[in-house]
Amino acid sequence: MSFTFENRLRLRVSGILVDQGRILLIKHHLSSYDLWAPPGGEVEYGESLKDALCREYLEECNLEVSVGRFLFVHEFLEDPLHAVEIFFEVTTQQFNAMKLGADPEHISPILKDLTFFYWEDMKQLDNMKGVRLHSALLACDKMEDLYTISFR
Repeated sequence: MSFTFENRLRLRVSGILVDQGRILLIKHHLSSYDLWAPPGGEVEYGESLKDALCREYLEECNLEVSVGRFLFVHEFLEDPLHAVEIFFEVTTQQFNAMKLGADPEHISPILKDLTFFYWEDMKQLDNMKGVRLHSALLACDKMEDLYTISFR
């Protein structure tokens, strides 16, 4: 399976949504593994980062979010994927509306699950066969690190 976002540099925006000590992640089915990552996606030409993030949350999670403070920039580089990702804190009041959406960039569905995880349970995902956890999350020892992270 090949995706339009493979083998090219992309600008992405992602949102960290935390509720009751749990972080929201989406499972993406990629060519050779499943990737759990915070919701987000590619910024379209002429679109502000915050507008792109709101659009992505609506498409992927059926959630209207408020974009809060800037958190960090991360370079995601796992062949064949390469993205510069800008992370923001997000909040919502609509948790009851949450449901798995779709990625309109793809004909076949790549979004497979949408779940809140406690930090310790989330970290265990990367130990499962055929499953990866987003590298920005792996770089953190605890959830609070997402708010003070510094990548080199």
